[in-house]
Amino acid sequence: MNIIFVTIDSLRADHLGCYGYSRNTSPNIDKLAKKGVLFLQAISNGGGTPEAFPSILFSIPPLLINPIVSLNDYRIVLKSYIPISEILKREGFSTAAFHSNPFLTELYGYGKGFEVFESSIVSLSMHGFFEKIGRVAKKCMDKVLGKNNKLSYFLIQLYSLVIPRKEAPYLRATEITQKAISWLEKRKPNRFFLWIHYMDVHHPYLPSKDYLKMFLSRPVSTKKIFQISQKMVNFPNKISKEERDLLLALYDAQIRFVDEQIGLLLDELEEKGSLDETIIIVTADHGEEFGEHGVFSHGTVYDSTIRVPLIIQGPTIPSGLIIEEQVELLDLAPTIIDILGLREISSLHGESLLKVIKERRTKKHGIISVAYAKANRILVSYRTKKWKYILTMNSKNEITGRELYNLSSDPGETKNLYSIEKEKARELELRILDYVSTEKLKESSIIEREKIRRSVEKIRLRTNKR
Repeated sequence: MNIIFVTIDSLRADHLGCYGYSRNTSPNIDKLAKKGVLFLQAISNGGGTPEAFPSILFSIPPLLINPIVSLNDYRIVLKSYIPISEILKREGFSTAAFHSNPFLTELYGYGKGFEVFESSIVSLSMHGFFEKIGRVAKKCMDKVLGKNNKLSYFLIQLYSLVIPRKEAPYLRATEITQKAISWLEKRKPNRFFLWIHYMDVHHPYLPSKDYLKMFLSRPVSTKKIFQISQKMVNFPNKISKEERDLLLALYDAQIRFVDEQIGLLLDELEEKGSLDETIIIVTADHGEEFGEHGVFSHGTVYDSTIRVPLIIQGPTIPSGLIIEEQVELLDLAPTIIDILGLREISSLHGESLLKVIKERRTKKHGIISVAYAKANRILVSYRTKKWKYILTMNSKNEITGRELYNLSSDPGETKNLYSIEKEKARELELRILDYVSTEKLKESSIIEREKIRRSVEKIRLRTNKR
């Protein structure tokens, strides 16, 4: 049996046809959903790539360490766990990964267990560099000119015009797909684990004319797309309805583009004769906001960001099944282990989704998700099928914000019930605080053990040199 694991950056569930979207963005993904299992309430454990992937590939609870602020600590903690790729490699599977996300490189430990690991990130790193300059420039101008100042806005727009960017700041899906197909062509048909991560649905959304015209009647220049990308990140409150509609068209066009690439990959498997021996898993690390909470892009723990698509299809998977129970991406690695009939791995914190598929129920009460926010803040949510509670904490672990939403009556999370449903808020806050205290203690102990080990190693080396 083989596993093809497809993750799509920034893909929210409600922009796919199989989740009820009106636009024809996902014909190939929709076919997979009809032939396999569709999870309606799949929740990511993170509001961004660095927050989500430790749970996805390592099956560990989301880390409370921001890698941008504390890169070394983040790496130390991840290093102490075993990813699904390493488990499968030990079991004799061929393993390969193709992506272009700078948060998923060997630097963070994501290359472990992959015989082939290609992370083409040069242009994306440059994009991140320019974005960082833009954020620093905005921060400086806010201090000098005052927040929301018209001059500040003008200068940022001017900055977005003068930076020379013409190409996508990531490896396009066509190149990722071709790399994957080339790898498949060179190897034996059975027992492989292939992970593909597509970046095209992440902003800036840069669809080709052929895909854009499916959703928009007029062409848009690359310069305009980069301008609006800067604006949505730095000045979300200035995005007009027309600009939002344009962003949605660009976004949907990119989804359709990635969907076509998934179709090509499936065609290759069918032609090779290995499709009937392959489990296909399609999901996203997180979704995307389009102004629902005054935010564009991601980095929140609202459902528009953490509710993601999840489809599992293959020879041993039921066909046409829809699961309404809430599940989390923490459970993906144990699910793969279970599907392949391998022994359970104690280091994996999740539980197999095959139990949910068979019994149509889960024992889990709630799901923790984390997002690293600006100013070194952290957002932690606890989500049940009915309730969502969000705590915002600063770098000193002080609570600076509390939000409670009834997802049954208010799925858009527009009415904060914290001051009304005080008992429910207290119950869920205690669950979050228990998680935070436990995880921080565990993470700090791992970091301290590593620091002690390094100190001892330095002493040993100095002693040997004498």
